[in-house]
Amino acid sequence: MARILVVDDEVSCRTPLARLLQLEGFETMVAGDGREALDALEKAVPDLVLLDLIMPRMDGVDFLDAVRKDQRFSPVPVLIVTGVHDSKRMTKAMSLGAKEYLFKCDVPFPRLLVILKKYLGDPRPPQDSRNDATRAEGGRAAPPGRAEPARSDAARGDSDRAQPGRPKSTAVC
Repeated sequence: MARILVVDDEVSCRTPLARLLQLEGFETMVAGDGREALDALEKAVPDLVLLDLIMPRMDGVDFLDAVRKDQRFSPVPVLIVTGVHDSKRMTKAMSLGAKEYLFKCDVPFPRLLVILKKYLGDPRPPQDSRNDATRAEGGRAAPPGRAEPARSDAARGDSDRAQPGRPKSTAVC
């Protein structure tokens, strides 16, 4: 299971984003600023970091600079997810190896998932394995060649439609 470190000083952004990622099959770690994120890296190296830029104690650019200088963490892809439209910070983050620079309000969660899957692959098993999983749980799978019953939007993985517990096209923050 791919592990994502979500680094954002706003609990109201960090916590729901981490929860949505968990619902999509990712393991998550969270940190409230760059220093907490460096401490988290010492405990477990994530497969990807989602990083805010403006944070207390250590901002995102300083965190990214520290990560790139440490050989243990330098290969980890970092995606900037911020509300800051600052070309100087964007240029600095990209020069330090940030893979993407995304604006929180402009990126709906389904779009973020597409970007994450580009770097990490799909955390869920292939759709064809659902018959095997159903059998393993003691349920009945549709016989070969027969259509399965209609599934809900959530079961189809249609993440752009409103689902219980998820607003339609939720922005990253």
